[in-house]
Amino acid sequence: MPSARLSAPIAAPNPADDFAQLARTEQLILWTLRSIAVGHGECATLRQMFAMTFGQGADDAFLGFFVTVRTLGWCGQRKLRLHVPGCMAVSPDERAILALFAEAQASLSDGDETGVRAHLSRLVDSRATEAMLLSLQTVASALEVGGHTLPRPRNVTAPGHSGAARLLH
Repeated sequence: MPSARLSAPIAAPNPADDFAQLARTEQLILWTLRSIAVGHGECATLRQMFAMTFGQGADDAFLGFFVTVRTLGWCGQRKLRLHVPGCMAVSPDERAILALFAEAQASLSDGDETGVRAHLSRLVDSRATEAMLLSLQTVASALEVGGHTLPRPRNVTAPGHSGAARLLH
């Protein structure tokens, strides 16, 4: 289970990576990512936000998020560092995941999967690429249908880490 790969807090986050500075759609993505990672995917408030954001596509969007988070946990190239739900900081790994979602959304518009596949190659085992791509595109499509466009990232790469994954706060 991916949440078992998370451990005690580590060094203080960089204050420049402020959750409040993210677009609302990016905040929803991180809130969802963090909640599922710690086993709180069935949070009533989160599900209500999905219903308001995605309307009738809420269940499909949530399933896409769930598969994405679980696949990152099970098939990740390395253990990712995530903050706990409610934390106002954003880790470098969380930024890389936001970039992954933005690239997936861009690939739906322009038909070019090069960017999203490049991000995937740095985050997940090659055997999980197609499953991840499908779940990312499910979420990206739901975001787009709901009128939520993510800013396309510029040169965001996931940092390498050794040792245990960390749940930051």
